[in-house]
Order: sequence, then structure tokens, then C-alpha cells
Amino acid sequence: MQAPALVRYRGGKESIEGYYPLVIFENNVVPVLGGREEDGMPKAVCGISLDRH
Repeated sequence: MQAPALVRYRGGKESIEGYYPLVIFENNVVPVLGGREEDGMPKAVCGISLDRH
């Protein structure tokens, strides 16, 4: 799995630095629709096995 991209914003007197996940994987459709459409978070539905660590 790839780490989130480090992003920087520099404008005027302020600058912000943080991580931006290119996609967040969810195993349920409801948080995907809510996060993608309302919050603008990039999410995708996939099968996540809890048997593996």
C-alpha cells in the first residue's frame, strides 16, 4: 500500500502542509457515497478482509 502524498500550500503569509490520500478504500457503500459526494473525499468500494493484518 502506498503512503498518502505530502502536499503543501503556500500563499501570502500562510502555509499549510499535510497528507492527501489519493483514495480511501471502504468495504461499505454508505460511507463511500457520503464521503465522496458530500465531503469531496476520494473513496472507492472494495472487499477488505479482516483475516489478514
